[in-house]
Amino acid sequence: MANNQTPETPEEEDYKGILGDYQESSEPEASAPAQVSAPEQAPKKDNTLKIVGAAVASAAILGCLGFLGVKLWNNQSRELPETSQAESSGEGSEETTVNPAELLPENTTAAVYSENGEISPELLDCFYHSYVNQYASAMSYYGIDTATTDLKTTKLPEEAGEDMTWFEYIMDQVKSSTSQLLVFQEAANAAGYTMTDEDKQSVEEQMASADLTTYGENATEENVRTMFEMQVLASSYFNYIMENMDISDTDLQAYYEENKKTFDTCSLMGFNVYYQQEDETTEAASSDDESASETEEETQLSQETAKEFTDKLLAVKSPEEFETIVRDILINYEGYEESELENLSSQIRSDSFTYQEGFEASEWAFGDTAKAGDTYLVENDGYYSVYYLLSEPALDNTATVDVRHILYMTSNHMEESDEEDTDSADTTEETASEAETSEEDSKAAEEAALKECWKLAENTLAEWEKGDKTEDSFAELANQYSEDPGSNTNGGLYEQVTPGQMVQTFNDWCFDSSRKAGDTGIVETNYGVHVMYFSGTGEPLWKETAKSSIQTERIDTWFDEQEALYPVACNDDIINNLG
Repeated sequence: MANNQTPETPEEEDYKGILGDYQESSEPEASAPAQVSAPEQAPKKDNTLKIVGAAVASAAILGCLGFLGVKLWNNQSRELPETSQAESSGEGSEETTVNPAELLPENTTAAVYSENGEISPELLDCFYHSYVNQYASAMSYYGIDTATTDLKTTKLPEEAGEDMTWFEYIMDQVKSSTSQLLVFQEAANAAGYTMTDEDKQSVEEQMASADLTTYGENATEENVRTMFEMQVLASSYFNYIMENMDISDTDLQAYYEENKKTFDTCSLMGFNVYYQQEDETTEAASSDDESASETEEETQLSQETAKEFTDKLLAVKSPEEFETIVRDILINYEGYEESELENLSSQIRSDSFTYQEGFEASEWAFGDTAKAGDTYLVENDGYYSVYYLLSEPALDNTATVDVRHILYMTSNHMEESDEEDTDSADTTEETASEAETSEEDSKAAEEAALKECWKLAENTLAEWEKGDKTEDSFAELANQYSEDPGSNTNGGLYEQVTPGQMVQTFNDWCFDSSRKAGDTGIVETNYGVHVMYFSGTGEPLWKETAKSSIQTERIDTWFDEQEALYPVACNDDIINNLG
């Protein structure tokens, strides 16, 4: 094996190619995998080509106050839109710019106010302390106790890149969010929109669990209730607007035509052919006999040989031919075992490669000249990147699926082995024997755990079949039994799952051509055993993405209009005396 930079690989060190851990990464993970230390033997080279799906960015709602449930357009103070006003002077007219907030009647008692609404200093103080509560954990990292520290004199850490105090930083966000709440309140009132019964219940639930002492010395039940009501009304009205936004298939198609590169995908294979550079060759030649022996055992490609393999890859006529050459390189020059390349095809191939601006291979694949069957070379320092285009960019209309599952994780059912009392005087032969025994014991324990998971899964499915056999009853069992922390509080549900997103057996079950709503089954993955429930199919992912983008654009435009209609002003003299 070549002694190059250590890639991040799982303990079994299966080859991770063009996509790395692509399929498994989107599996309903039980937990984030721990970082694995580099193996004692020389590490394998990372031939992974950086082919990562480009995220669809939107300019709209940048922040979200989770504890408010209200979408925000900016974490910092947002400048109010300006309006133009013509003023006559003599024979001509001169256009001047006026801040709409300046047109508001003067209000010397409110901290933040609009034409028909206001937030008193005491109420704003409640908002401020709710933010301080949210930042308490972050500030404690810097040794700041919010109960004893004067936030008006305590500066932000240098890494924040802002020369301001914590009070100024937090209050800027409070002013921004409360200004937006007033805009929503004005717009809702003008539209005759009021809180629903469900909204009112939400306020009551928040009041029941609220600790007034955490909202500052000015907190009263009336102020805290008003704060919750403003938040809930804004959230409710926002959701109402989004849900009632009329977006037709014509709108979606038009958006796609304007943003083809964002939505089109292609099928692509790729591989990095590394070679030993001249300085590495000189170093290897001058090494001692032991190092030389290791170098001979772990052969590395010379640049000349690497170029020969690269030329072969550039001349391939089929995916099978490309994979065969890659397998030859990995086994004979990179030190991989055949058993480590079991999933090689999926690791050097992407059937949903998305456009990434500035990435050379992406620019080629999505350009006007590349055709299916073409190959492309990118020469890098120390390696060649070879790409093989299997299909040209096109819109993927594959329907997404919604699926529920109940996972029994193998790792959760492994019995811990008794610690062995190893004598420091053990011989190498005895130690090796113990290691072999330990490996056998571990394998046996894993098999036993897998068997136990299968038994639990079968019993769970049988329990569901004895009941009313509905999706709701399956969801209840998922919340009760599932060991997947990513879904065991929402009934085991994963929505808008796309082909290839989940590990192979999970994926194959979901996208079986005969699958229909209400189907159940049991599948085994490297995580454990899953009891499956098929909820149904949905729109293709591109439609959901386009719809979300259109909604974002429209709600941004709508909010800008509302800000112009209902300007908000802040009394900084009053605000700066709070806290």
